[in-house]
Amino acid sequence: MERLVRQKRTGLYFKNPCEWTSDRNAARRFEDVLSAVEACGDWRLHGVQLVLKDILADSEVQLDLDADITIP
Repeated sequence: MERLVRQKRTGLYFKNPCEWTSDRNAARRFEDVLSAVEACGDWRLHGVQLVLKDILADSEVQLDLDADITIP
């Protein structure tokens, strides 16, 4: 399972806090969902979605992360 962060407006994938990419293969892959959500909160990413891609089933789930994210 791939866990990626994508800008909803542009469709670009998160690579690092200063760089986004259209190349899914160059995007940062997160170890787990919590790591991806924490990164969005830490870097104050807005207008993004968490993309969960099941490679074997060739399916994708997109979860909007619109709210301000705070992990205690």
